[in-house]
Amino acid sequence: MGLRVSVVICSKDRHAMLLRTVEAVRRQSFPAEAFEIVVVEEGDLPQPVENVQYVLLPRLNKGVAFARNEGVRRAAGLIIAFVDDDVLPSVDWLARLVEPFADPAVYAVAGMVRAQPSTLAGEAEEILGIPGGGLPRWAAAGNRVVRTDSVSTANGAFRRQVFETRMFPTEGVAASGGEDFILSHELSREHAVVFTPFAVVHHQPRAKLRAVFRDGYYRRVKGYVYAREILRKSKGGALFGGPLDSYLVRVIIGLAAAGLLQWEGLAGVAVVFYSASLWGARRTYPLVRRKGSFWLYPFVKLAWDLGAARAELDCLRLDEGAVRGRLSRLHSVTSLRRWARGGEVGPARAPCSTRQERAGRTVREEPPVKAGPSVRPQ
Repeated sequence: MGLRVSVVICSKDRHAMLLRTVEAVRRQSFPAEAFEIVVVEEGDLPQPVENVQYVLLPRLNKGVAFARNEGVRRAAGLIIAFVDDDVLPSVDWLARLVEPFADPAVYAVAGMVRAQPSTLAGEAEEILGIPGGGLPRWAAAGNRVVRTDSVSTANGAFRRQVFETRMFPTEGVAASGGEDFILSHELSREHAVVFTPFAVVHHQPRAKLRAVFRDGYYRRVKGYVYAREILRKSKGGALFGGPLDSYLVRVIIGLAAAGLLQWEGLAGVAVVFYSASLWGARRTYPLVRRKGSFWLYPFVKLAWDLGAARAELDCLRLDEGAVRGRLSRLHSVTSLRRWARGGEVGPARAPCSTRQERAGRTVREEPPVKAGPSVRPQ
């Protein structure tokens, strides 16, 4: 059997986590001689991984789309699969992911992303639908392979032919993530793209409400920039016509701002929000691991909605350049954590080549963008 599949894993500053993912991919039930693993790691020094094709990218902060495109160039398989460096694939993940490609009309496949066992709040993120659609996507599919227009590279695969005419976009909003959605959405206009709930990976959840709030803020800003840049929507349409909207939270904030919501009314509002959240998520109840996460879900949703609402207020008051600048800066996990603690998100730092330089001693000019030589398994 010849090489059929290349599994591309991109990573940055999470080497220990990367090694766990690589080991899980190695344990696949899919024939070992029929797939290869390509690791693209951005960093200062190479940390080769045994028995994979390892590619080191200089630390130039070009974004994960840039790294994925480099992985595509190094891949040799007829099908190119992607997983994030913080997921653990099930043992039959790859076999189930490539099954839909038996139909020659299928050009891309999205798999199911579940949360790794975590806190109840972390597992409740599945009900919220992050990342990759979560339990709502599974419930909507009804244990069937169904058509879609969205493939997350946390768990997805494409035919090699796709990359003969296009690559993951790396400019504009795509530089801050979402390049997989943009590519798959465009591809779905021309070819069949499907979702299979049977190819499962387990994602590391955020697990804390503050992190969910932060992610809601970041994704809402990104959604706004996407709507303005790609969909060419008006400012109002970009803010109030997206899938991340929470109209109930908007009504509550509006009533409070107008002085029409008094403290004695908050208990009633809380009951309505809690009940409406559970009703909206009712189809996911049979799918959750621990039922406690379902009853906690409204609090997780509230954290997300409040983060999104704050993002909308910032998008209203800031000009376009400031919004895009904030998106670029918030794309850094370090900046997101600092912002969540109440600090300012400063301008992006110049890329540094060594840990000592990042500590502030020196900053030297980086070489031109060029991937290091790949290390193929022997």
